[in-house]
Amino acid sequence: MATPDTSGAPQVSARSLWNDNGNAHSAPLTRARAASALTIPSLLPPEGNNDSSNLTQPYQSLGARGVNNLASKMLMALFPPGSAPFRYTLSKVAQQGAGNEDTSEVEAALAQRESDIMDQVEASPQRPILYEYFLHLIVGGNATLYYPDMQSMRMFTLDQFRSRRAPSGQMIDLAILEKVSPAALDLDVCAAVGIEPTDKNDVEMFTGVQWRNGTVTWWQEINDIRIPGSEGSAPEAKSPWIVGRWKAIPGSHYGRGHVEELMGDLISYDGICQAIVQFAAAAAKIVFLKHPSSSTRMEDIANAESGDCVTGSRADIDILQLDKYADFQVAQRTAEDLAQRLSQAFLLQAGTTRNAERVTAEEIRATAQELEDVVGGIYTVQSQDLQFPWVNRTIAILEKKRLIPVLPKGSVMPVIVTGFQALGRNHQLNQLRGFMQDLFQLVTPQVAVGLVQAPVLAQRLATGWGVTNASEIVKTPDQVAMEQQQAAQQQMASNMLDKATAPLASAMAKGDIDPSQLSQLAAAQQAQ
Repeated sequence: MATPDTSGAPQVSARSLWNDNGNAHSAPLTRARAASALTIPSLLPPEGNNDSSNLTQPYQSLGARGVNNLASKMLMALFPPGSAPFRYTLSKVAQQGAGNEDTSEVEAALAQRESDIMDQVEASPQRPILYEYFLHLIVGGNATLYYPDMQSMRMFTLDQFRSRRAPSGQMIDLAILEKVSPAALDLDVCAAVGIEPTDKNDVEMFTGVQWRNGTVTWWQEINDIRIPGSEGSAPEAKSPWIVGRWKAIPGSHYGRGHVEELMGDLISYDGICQAIVQFAAAAAKIVFLKHPSSSTRMEDIANAESGDCVTGSRADIDILQLDKYADFQVAQRTAEDLAQRLSQAFLLQAGTTRNAERVTAEEIRATAQELEDVVGGIYTVQSQDLQFPWVNRTIAILEKKRLIPVLPKGSVMPVIVTGFQALGRNHQLNQLRGFMQDLFQLVTPQVAVGLVQAPVLAQRLATGWGVTNASEIVKTPDQVAMEQQQAAQQQMASNMLDKATAPLASAMAKGDIDPSQLSQLAAAQQAQ
């Protein structure tokens, strides 16, 4: 961990933080385990579960598919591969200092800095951990990240930590409980806390974290003894501890998960799926009924091979059937309606596109946009709880290791450009597309091209698609005007040359001029 800072070390123990926050933690954990049981049971298994325990599986996989799909979309939307989720912008002080000077070189240097940061991020094993983080946020509503350096990010689930927040949502303290084997601890740590390195039983290790006066302080304990060298502190803006929530509830210490809002539909869908599966199993069972007074022998029927001839009457044998097919059509339609609602909530577009012969591309695009709008409010929470702390911590780590230069304090500021911001750009892009489509339907393409400014349109399209360094690709209006002027001048010169050489060509065709003298006469005529 970080360099010990015992000058302001807290006096409270990590175990007491864990015990004191137990009452507020019980209900959120119970709700999270119920949500996990209907989606991915292994995320938050029941208390006392271990590797040899068998988990009860739901009768449907829509919940698991929905959670995995939504987690993937959140990861791609908030941390898109190949591009930075933030942009550096000059502060107002820096802009005023620059005045009317050209800042393109500064912006290019900042863009290169963004690229260098993302190169380090992509080389680290963070994405799988962030994916698990989103899984737990969607199901349990809460998860915690510990981000000490680029290669050592960890995630703690709701059953591993207990937290406390101020009414404003500001973190106050955090307690983490882990079961560790003495063999995984250093010998000096075992000696300091009084345990045997060869002990086969796991020991409880508590981690305490406190937010006080703009500083985050943390430490670890075993057997109520603080582990030497485990203390650390950092400014709150650069804290390695990120305690996230899916949906922030005012005045609550914990957030609420996405699955919790869908529990009614999930419970109903799981119950109907169970009934349909059990009905299908019963309907698939084949039972022959024999009339009590019939002379047909059941042994002959049971032992007969395909194509055999046996003695008997058709009226003596019947097959047991369930006359519930019409009733279960109601259950089937209800299950389909529930599946469609859940697919919309989990952004599963395949389950929300209507089943019809003709489904237009515009309908699919509108559906996809509507699904993205569903999580628009969640993006704002994640930008504050996850993205901003992650960006600040990543920059602090790389600056401390001198992998990127340290910028003057207050000169630039990172701005989040993914999530809700990207959603707004998508709306603008769709509006631009719709305008151009309507314009091309009203007038001919030639007239439409003459009505719009192509460079401005291309620049806005590049911005909507998030294309970086679009100025290197798209020409400015001044460049286009200059090229058009040069083309007009060249055309005019070509026309003048044609007019000047036409009489010479005619004279040469009549034989009045020697072809060897044509170049000299053409040059003289052009000079005139």
